[in-house]
Amino acid sequence: MITKQMYNQIKQFETLTTEQTKNLFIELNNGNNNAKEKLIQHNIKLVIHFVKRYKIKSNLIEFDDLISEGTIGLIKAIENYNINKSSKFSFYASFWINKYITDFIINYSDVIKSPYSTKISNDKIKIEIAKLFQNNESEIYPEHIETLNLFTTAEIHHYFNTKEIIKVDNLDIFCDNENDDSEIENERLKNQINQNLKFLNTRERFIIKTYFGIDTNPKKLKEIGEILNITKMRVSQIKDESLNKLKLKFKPVY
Repeated sequence: MITKQMYNQIKQFETLTTEQTKNLFIELNNGNNNAKEKLIQHNIKLVIHFVKRYKIKSNLIEFDDLISEGTIGLIKAIENYNINKSSKFSFYASFWINKYITDFIINYSDVIKSPYSTKISNDKIKIEIAKLFQNNESEIYPEHIETLNLFTTAEIHHYFNTKEIIKVDNLDIFCDNENDDSEIENERLKNQINQNLKFLNTRERFIIKTYFGIDTNPKKLKEIGEILNITKMRVSQIKDESLNKLKLKFKPVY
């Protein structure tokens, strides 16, 4: 576990502004390896932010192991991030951090529970998910994998059901740093979302508010689709498009 001393050391690294992050990546691209170390130090709180929200149905996986895997994901994000793309680094890094932590837990689960053939299919699905994310930089759902026609329905369901070992707050994509006052932070996030819902149309607003449980009980994509008489995949597409609109209006919470 992270000791109080270690946590105090981590807290001393303030969250970087978008401009500071961009400048460090420019330095890194020019061969300054110290810039990479700074990017790791100032974003390690993002790793902890996600790890602390993981609810693991096993006490055999150590917290420190998840921190290590998340940090590897952070490093991978730093190595692959393109500063010329529109997505913020914190959003991009969130994918890689979650990917490495998720892979660690799924691999652990596979070793204990799953036959070798299932592990092989899981590994292949992970590769396809990574490819899709690189192209779209948006959340990947079972429907996206099904359209590839590379896996059976059972293989896809097993992969995504295994991932339910983990439950992450979907609002994390808007958060740039770990905050001790998580309830206050979440309230700020919801307030900012509400303030910017005016930039969405009626259907987009309904999907975002219903999916995230803003002023109502949260519903799954399938349930929202049944209400609107559209497919689950179409709901997913509208949700992702709406989130991209909101991110353009969103002010980071520090």
